[in-house]
Amino acid sequence: MTPNKTNDSDTYSKIDLLWQQFKENRVPEIREKLILFYAPMIRKVVSRMGLHPDGAIDWDDLLNYGIFGLMDAVDRFEPERGITFETFASLRVRGAVLDALRQQDPLGRLARRRVRSAKEAIQQLSAEFGRTPTDQQVAEAIGLTEEQYKQVLQDSSFMILSLDQPTYDNDDGHALNLAETLEDTGAASVMDQVEEEEMRERLSQSLQKLSRREQILLSLYYTEGLTMREVADVMEISQTRVCQIHARAILTLKALMAPPREQTAETVSTRREQLLDDTEPLPQSMEDRLLQPKGRRRPRPAYHWSENPAPTRRLDSG
Repeated sequence: MTPNKTNDSDTYSKIDLLWQQFKENRVPEIREKLILFYAPMIRKVVSRMGLHPDGAIDWDDLLNYGIFGLMDAVDRFEPERGITFETFASLRVRGAVLDALRQQDPLGRLARRRVRSAKEAIQQLSAEFGRTPTDQQVAEAIGLTEEQYKQVLQDSSFMILSLDQPTYDNDDGHALNLAETLEDTGAASVMDQVEEEEMRERLSQSLQKLSRREQILLSLYYTEGLTMREVADVMEISQTRVCQIHARAILTLKALMAPPREQTAETVSTRREQLLDDTEPLPQSMEDRLLQPKGRRRPRPAYHWSENPAPTRRLDSG
């Protein structure tokens, strides 16, 4: 037997003895020794969860939550069940980290699950129909009513970011925040330019798959710079309806631009006219007015008294 194998066998023999003593007496000192021995497995379990170190929760905080899971595993472990402690503890550590993430999420587990189901349903129905599915079709696919699906659309656009949030440490050991990691557009590399062009092309193709009403709304809001209220006035619909159409268009774009699962070239390269089958038509007069080539909307010039002076009133003396 090699020295390494001898040392490993001696170590595990000592650990088995510690487990036996801990189950008999529950001594805090033995519990601490067991936690310290199995502590290195926490980083391995958390790293396999696919979490980003620069996410909403700091990486060190995630490891601390994993320690709580390990402590709970030591207290609850029962060797007589025939399962190894590493397997039992990995489940506890993973569960503790997931519980911490759910507590930090303002939407909650149910809302996140519905958003994820809606995104997957849009991808599947788009590949099946060759066009963007309607709200009713997506709602039926995920087992929700149209009112519940409208709430899902609002939840999908919910995001909280802080520019002061620390992300990671650079080579000098200095903690960087999100504001310091923003890309400098004046120093873009060639690879970044290629990726940006590919992203623009994918976005352009995805925009063409939206309904005409969604295209007009996005153009008025993002290109013309109108507010939601102004868009509602132009399109002659309520402001609430504008928010719903905007959220649906954004969620659809996310689904269309996500990596496809099983899509053939025939389903992806569908014609643009197929998108108008189940969409709500615009009034013809308003549609003609919106599609007419016009210049960029300019604000009304400020009034000056010299252009049209107001009549003055003469005061009689005496």
